[in-house]
Amino acid sequence: ESDLSDAANVADADLFGTEAGASFTADTDDAKTGKIGYKGTKRYVRCNIVSTSTSTGALIAMLAILAAPANRPQSTQKV
Repeated sequence: ESDLSDAANVADADLFGTEAGASFTADTDDAKTGKIGYKGTKRYVRCNIVSTSTSTGALIAMLAILAAPANRPQSTQKV
């Protein structure tokens, strides 16, 4: 669904890396880059950044890059 009305968490088996490996502590991990990859078959993926302790105005960003588009779901495939 393009409106993500059926959104769900990604299974760990569909990730390259772990959420814990991509996390950091704002106080001690200045200029750190965390990476996590998705290898599942969903056509649409929404990423969330959850802050549990950033209160100092720290800047946090997320960048998504499509790789291996030949392996993407087909336009006629119901996902």
